[in-house]
This record gives sequence, C-alpha cells and structure tokens, in this order.
Amino acid sequence: MRKLFVSLAMTGVWAGAVEISSKPFGYLTSMYNSQPNAFGFQVRNGIEFNFDESGIYAGLGAIGLWEIPTNSDSFSVGDISDAYFKYKRSIKHKDDPRETLEVAIGRFNSDFMMNDWLDGNMQGIAARYCVSDLFNLYGAWVDSMLGTGYKQGQIGAINGVQLAGLTPYSQAYKKANIGGEVLMVGLNFTDRSKWLIDVFGLLNTKLPGGIVSYSDSTHGVVISNKPQRILTQVGMSASYRFELAENFDAKTVLRGILQYGNTDGRDANKTGENASFLLWGDEQVHIFDGFYVGAGVHYIGGREGTGGIWALTDSTRYYGNTLGRGNNLLTGVAPYFLNNTITAYFYSGMDYNNIKIHALISFLDYQEIHLLAQGQVWSGTDMHLEVGGGFVSYKAKNVQWSSISTLKRNVSSNNFIVFARFAY
Repeated sequence: MRKLFVSLAMTGVWAGAVEISSKPFGYLTSMYNSQPNAFGFQVRNGIEFNFDESGIYAGLGAIGLWEIPTNSDSFSVGDISDAYFKYKRSIKHKDDPRETLEVAIGRFNSDFMMNDWLDGNMQGIAARYCVSDLFNLYGAWVDSMLGTGYKQGQIGAINGVQLAGLTPYSQAYKKANIGGEVLMVGLNFTDRSKWLIDVFGLLNTKLPGGIVSYSDSTHGVVISNKPQRILTQVGMSASYRFELAENFDAKTVLRGILQYGNTDGRDANKTGENASFLLWGDEQVHIFDGFYVGAGVHYIGGREGTGGIWALTDSTRYYGNTLGRGNNLLTGVAPYFLNNTITAYFYSGMDYNNIKIHALISFLDYQEIHLLAQGQVWSGTDMHLEVGGGFVSYKAKNVQWSSISTLKRNVSSNNFIVFARFAY
C-alpha cells in the first residue's frame, strides 16, 4: 500500500494535508481450454484510493481478453472494469470490525452485498446497511454486468476459468443477457457464525430476447415486438451451521424462489402460465481442517418449454454456464435451472495450505462431472502465482433449447482446462 500527502488550498487559504492511500489490484491469467480448443490471456489492472481514512474510496481499472483459437482467427475484447466511488463506515463490536454501511456507485465488485444471486462486477448502485448485529438491509440497481464466468467460491472463479469469455458492459450484451434494469432489495437476520435468514425481491423491467408467437396466417412462428416482458421474483435463503464433534461440523442451506415472467420467450396469455419456482437444499459437512463433503438437490417447477429460473448469477458449483456459455441463448436461463427439471449432486474437496481441490457429480435432468484443482506455487509481498486445471463435462438432456422449434436435443460440452494466474 502506498500513501500520498496532498496539500489543498482554497482561495489562497491553506486547508491542510489530505492523506491518500492507494492499493493496486489486478491479475494476469493464461489458460488453455479444449472446448473450443483455444488459448487465452486475460489481464486486469486497477487501483483504489482511500481518502484520509474517511471511508471514501475511488477506484479505476480495466480488463482485456485475447483469445487465440487453434483453428480460426484470434480476437480480443476489453472494457473499463472498475470506475467507482464507494463509502464505508465501520465500527468495532467486541474487537470484531464490521461494515455498518457500504455504498458504491459506478462499476464495481458487488460481492459485499452477500446475496446468493448477485456477485461479480456490476454497473449501477448498491448499498448494504447493518442496522444491528443481527439485522441487515441491502438494495441494488443493476444496469449491466461484466460477464467473466465469475462465481463466488468456485475453483478458478477469480482465476483461469474467467477466460471462458469476457462480455463487456455494452448495451448489446445487456440486451442479450439481462434485458432491462434490475432492481433488488432484501434483508437478512444473521449471527454470522451459525445461522442466516435472507429474504429478497427482484424486478427485471425487460427480459432479454424477443417474444415468439404462432401465426395463423403462415402456420409458423414469428418473433414479435410486443411490449416488454417484466420479471419479478421473491426469494429466501436459510442456513444453519452446527458442530457435530471437535473439528467436525455441518452446514444446511435451503433456498427457494417464486418467479413470474415469460422466460421462454413464447407468447403466453393464459394466467399463471408464466409462473415458476425453485426449491433447493444443500448439506455440507466439514471434516477436520479444510476437508469437506456434501450433497444437494434442486427442483424447478413451471410450464413446459425453454423457460426456467432467470438469474444474474448464482451460487451453484456447476460450470455448465461458465465454460462454453451454456445459457439458453434466447432467455439467459442456465441449463440446470430449466422448468420441470430435478437434479441431485454429490461433491467433495479440500482447501488446505493454499491448495484447493473440488470434485462434483450431478445426475437426473442435468448431468455434470468435474474435477478441478489449483495451488499457490509462489508468493511475495502482496502478490502470488497460482496454477490449476482439471476436467469439466456437462449435459442437459432432452430439453427444448429454442423457442422457435419443438425439437428437443441434448446440450453438452467436455472441457479440459489448464490455467496460471499472477495476482497482485
């Protein structure tokens, strides 16, 4: 961290010295992905300023991707990843520093919101307020997102797996993947170490893609320019951590979403046909330091078609919408969140001494097998080098993947990846 001292003068009157702390951030990542058989390089570089330890921060950063396919021309894309002002106010409670208020505007990382359905870099405004030790409020206006495949807690999430693609904040990306403006508000009750109850509401003013309807005159389907399709959601997450024995504890997580919105892009005028819901349970058991096993199951209910639970991001451990961009191209619904599907999974892994390993197998309607590992091979002052890799295979079977066709097909991908990351 570096410190600068700036002398300010206003109308000839010396106003004092302002201490500005600066902290650079960024990484350089290289990766090989067997699907679509390409090498990639991603670089991100930025700096954050803290003004006189007042709680006022400003940040600026850029990101770029250069992908080199083995059987086609290379291409590159970039954007301003970070450009924000942020305010943090914190207090100490029993020697535990906690952020009592955090507000950010511009382009910034939204992980501080601590919501299962919003993470990574966004463009807009977000705020989180700790009313008390047990009660928190939060809200966000999301105008666009920086698409890098990032998921909190996923192996390679802030490392090589981001090279699966880079989609900027552009209006073209927003129109194709988000649609309109997204508003989210929520509250949670938690003691931070044992239990959490989180409730949120979300509104998307316009879903991505066009509305598909049937034409009696042509006996076919047409994409119409009908009024924008609004999506609303109400969701809840509840978790509880309990100790089974010394160095042996478990965490139960239950999630649910009620959704109303035409996510399959077809023209549905009948009341109730656009309703969907998600039920999801996950159990993780920690065995000694850093070792864990777990299992879970989720069911998505709704009408038949290409629709499902729409999400900006999610907290699944799957890579089906990270590698290969497995989302439904018309509606942005991930292959594991399609209507009328049920999926169960088992996983295991370790996070010990800068080494992370994670394995998962899922079955029934969404099938995925992956084994990924990464480890830190060198570290210095505020910098380190990590390498990793693994295999990911997924298949969403027998789904109607296009709103303009009744043909059902499997959507699958097999990926072998190797990556290295230098971060600072």
